[in-house]
Amino acid sequence: MQVIFVLSALLGLGLLIVQGLLASPQHPPQPSQVTAEEAFSPWPYLFAGIAVFMGFELGVLGRRPTKDALRATSVMLPAIFIGAVFLGLWGWVSSFYVSPDRLAESTVPYSPVARGIWGETGRRIMGGVILAGSCASVNALLQGVTRMMVSCSHERFLPAWLRAHWVGLPVSLLLLAVSVGAMLLSGMAGEPETFRYVRAGIILWWLVYGAVLLAQGVRPEKALRPDTGLNQACAAGGGIVALGGAVWLLIWNPEPWTVLLFWGVVLAVGLLCHAVRVHMLRPTGDPSQR
Repeated sequence: MQVIFVLSALLGLGLLIVQGLLASPQHPPQPSQVTAEEAFSPWPYLFAGIAVFMGFELGVLGRRPTKDALRATSVMLPAIFIGAVFLGLWGWVSSFYVSPDRLAESTVPYSPVARGIWGETGRRIMGGVILAGSCASVNALLQGVTRMMVSCSHERFLPAWLRAHWVGLPVSLLLLAVSVGAMLLSGMAGEPETFRYVRAGIILWWLVYGAVLLAQGVRPEKALRPDTGLNQACAAGGGIVALGGAVWLLIWNPEPWTVLLFWGVVLAVGLLCHAVRVHMLRPTGDPSQR
């Protein structure tokens, strides 16, 4: 099903790109006259655009640091490049049919572009692309997070019952699915708080990337990649960029205090779980007899 979802999304988006390149727009978009204060600035979206490709690490979650993990990474890099090409071509075609200021103002910029390219047929194709892409994203997220929870359970970071199975499915997968379903039934999908938490989660994700890359640059993991100066420099540079991007997104966030509160809750829960784990792993008995 994952292959069907991904190929359906790529096929639909590819059809719209080809049709947009072959057919010339009847009425080329004309940018509206705006003042300097109303002019669209791309800088706040610089790092947020890069965050579109975050999530590729889900392919190696739950794997041991062996050659298989390195092979999986080498396979994912071309996929990320293909995704960047598709999104780049789509953005280029979009500028032929809809003005940039209108795209910036719209919350669903793909809809007017698809309608402008192929009319009602384009709108329906784009609807299928959105549905297939959403299914692929949710499916990958559930699989990746499930493997992560099972791996953490094996390493005694999480309780052992999370790697158990019930009716043939991992308990962690059922727990995630029930949690997402409960939030959807409660109407959180349309609440403003949901978008605030999403922005806060993306910035926190950037911080995690920055910390991991910076640590790889300072003390590289020899089991994953060779200990060379170039790898260390690239990892350290990537960590600095990621941390700088997180700070930049926090500065440009309309509600920075909400983000900081979200971070505080997440870090507090994480520290509490870590303290419980340390207590559970503490050796018992007389130290003199060990």
